[in-house]
Amino acid sequence: MSIQNAWETLLVSEADDDEWIKFRLVLFNLLVTGALLATFGSSIGAFYALIIYAAASAFKPICLFYSWGAFIYEVTHPQPLIKLVEAVYLGRHERDLKLEEESYRIL
Repeated sequence: MSIQNAWETLLVSEADDDEWIKFRLVLFNLLVTGALLATFGSSIGAFYALIIYAAASAFKPICLFYSWGAFIYEVTHPQPLIKLVEAVYLGRHERDLKLEEESYRIL
């Protein structure tokens, strides 16, 4: 039975009678049993923990502030930092471990 046929059957059956039907939950195009929600209904703490977890996963990308973005937008005189990066690269190129390590720690 295709999805379109099932939907038309549901619409026809709902149009025939105005009675209440069983709770149906469809997840990823599959019918999920109502007992899944009944397990969370027995423990109100688990139910709210699930809601908070779902909300947190949705709001994290919105509220996360990237530190590299702050540096790029807020720096006014980047020349000394660019010179430090060049010093690290120069120390690595010349195989001068002391210069490379010192420049990296300053950076």
